[in-house]
Amino acid sequence: MVGIGPDVGTDPGDEDDGEDRYWTLGPCPVSAYRARTRDLCAVTMSDVIGRRRYHELPIYREYFRPAGLDHALDLGLPAAVRWHRSFILFRGTEAGDFSERDRTVLEMLRPHLYRLEAHAALRRRLAEALRTQGGDGEFSAYTELTPREREIVELVAEGKTNAQVAAQLWVAPSTVKKHLEHVYEKLGVGGRTAAATVVRASRVQVRHRDFAA
Repeated sequence: MVGIGPDVGTDPGDEDDGEDRYWTLGPCPVSAYRARTRDLCAVTMSDVIGRRRYHELPIYREYFRPAGLDHALDLGLPAAVRWHRSFILFRGTEAGDFSERDRTVLEMLRPHLYRLEAHAALRRRLAEALRTQGGDGEFSAYTELTPREREIVELVAEGKTNAQVAAQLWVAPSTVKKHLEHVYEKLGVGGRTAAATVVRASRVQVRHRDFAA
């Protein structure tokens, strides 16, 4: 997933010259299409410009072709004004262009990408809430758990036994036990009761932050 804008790469301290060069040679035909239409639907490069004309553009000759990229399938994502944000798939010439089925599959990913972004935003808000509330230490360590570890410890916090957690998640009880051992180590606690306390406190912190917002 990429997010690019005309201001990217203009900071003298920005070491990423790739995106700056992108705008010097571009914009890419898909970026121009997005700016002109505000359409976020999945489009291929061939949807917005003829192949011969595309190959004549500096952005292709000096940016995409040296990287061995010829075909693109671009899924537009919501972005701030003067920004273009996309999930992009590339192919070389020998692979052929993307199909209508490829476009459909990429569109089907859109809600999943939104959920991933919402989850990441929630984790950032939780971490900030814990810092704001002076919640360093065991509370902030909760945000370092993997998604599976959080899933397991949250079920434990609901009062479920290892066997019940294993049955709900379709894993072996030994797998649940192993994950909990990692959870205890990361949270710096000695058992399931203390881990459940951290989970409940974290939930309170999130609700408090959401209410304050």
